[in-house]
Amino acid sequence: MDIEDNPSGLEEAVQPSKTATITAQDVMQRLEALEIKVDSKPKGIGDQVSKFAGLLGLVVSIATGGFTLYNNFIQKPKEDLAQAIAAINAVNQDLSSKLPAISDPAVRQSVQIVANNQKVLHIQTAERLIKRLGRAVGTPELMVLGNEKLYFGDPKTSLSYFQMAVQRAQDPIFKGEALRMQGQAMFMLGDSAGIAQARASFENALDIMSKMQNFGASGYRANLLADWTIGEAFFGSCDLAKQKLSAFHKEVVASDVLPNIGDQLRANLSTRLKQQTRCKGPQE
Repeated sequence: MDIEDNPSGLEEAVQPSKTATITAQDVMQRLEALEIKVDSKPKGIGDQVSKFAGLLGLVVSIATGGFTLYNNFIQKPKEDLAQAIAAINAVNQDLSSKLPAISDPAVRQSVQIVANNQKVLHIQTAERLIKRLGRAVGTPELMVLGNEKLYFGDPKTSLSYFQMAVQRAQDPIFKGEALRMQGQAMFMLGDSAGIAQARASFENALDIMSKMQNFGASGYRANLLADWTIGEAFFGSCDLAKQKLSAFHKEVVASDVLPNIGDQLRANLSTRLKQQTRCKGPQE
């Protein structure tokens, strides 16, 4: 079973539900009954009508059973997953709106703990559904889950979600963002082999974003370069960190980056750079 079927840490096989088993058994029984009828020699018009009715009933049964299976195993879980992802996003938005107004560190910590506990419940629900849906899960959902696992300090599981997102992404923005997040997770794992792969992931993302013509594309590139700067700085590659920081400055002042977005990107990068101690040179 490859990573497309189960992210790291979620290897348990999903057992079919009782509904699926009953539906499958019912169809098989109907098939066997119809096979006996078809094999027997017709005795008259009534017998032929009976066979036709049996065939029609089987077709209706299969169609109904197929709809039931689709609804139980695909449509309903996808709706539940969308609700779980929406709940995670709602908690994040609520937290980002409340924290700036709270100056007391103890109160801030308390609010964050409550929010994190809420998110953990939604994340657990989403992970169960992702395991159940397999390849039916979309790129945005995988990116949200991967980002949350990264936030909670689980880069290994996070990386598995981002890898699936990269493979499934069709839109260039999603592809570039998934590659950016994948590189971030690889840097957080911290091993030398992973760092080379992280740089390749960032490079691929930057190549995709360099071809984007939509307004605000420079902001995407600036955000990527900020993450790349932080990754190199925390790993101790100070010269590379300075190079990426310089590239960040060029992108963040581009005409398609709104002033408030540029200010947020600079402030965020400055805060993150102050949290690392290995490279003293690259400071925002």
